[in-house]
Amino acid sequence: MKRIGVMGGTFDPVHMGHLGLAEGAAKELKLDKVIFMPAFVQPFKQNKAVTEAEHRINMLELAMEESEAPLEISTWEIDRGEISYSFDTMAYLKEEYPKDELWFIMGSDSMMILDKWYKGIELMGLCNFAVGTRPTNDIEAIEAKVREYEEKYGAKIHLMNKLLIPISSTDIRKKIEREEPIFGMVPLGVENYIYEQRLYT
Repeated sequence: MKRIGVMGGTFDPVHMGHLGLAEGAAKELKLDKVIFMPAFVQPFKQNKAVTEAEHRINMLELAMEESEAPLEISTWEIDRGEISYSFDTMAYLKEEYPKDELWFIMGSDSMMILDKWYKGIELMGLCNFAVGTRPTNDIEAIEAKVREYEEKYGAKIHLMNKLLIPISSTDIRKKIEREEPIFGMVPLGVENYIYEQRLYT
């Protein structure tokens, strides 16, 4: 049985926070690999413009070249061309890896409202969860939510020691629009690609 991590998101662009969370989960949970699953359209970003999938995939590939963790990309959500619901993705991966242990990697902000997601309660029965926290988080509130999910729905949730790096793709895009430096926020290969392709300007 393998232990497989899954990270969803638009990755527009992928940044050091994404990589840090994936690498932290791989190390802490001894994952055999982490699959990055770029979304076609996320449910809560239906009315927002998203960079072409080709660019987002290219940036992910460049980011992974700079990481020693066992990372890979799946284009399943993009190839479907539909709104990307985590339940549908994990149901698909459950069929692809029936004998393996799946870990959905996410931030604490998302975990706190997981029961409000599309089929969020059913999702808790499909996979385990690896949750990263921010330095500013109320850890007691997060731990209480974890206990609630465990007791009500039988969820298996691991709070990681790896803290989320306070970086967002939105902040990166705004900095580029304002012609401010983004050094250290994204891998160097990704930074060069953004400027070469004139993204977010």
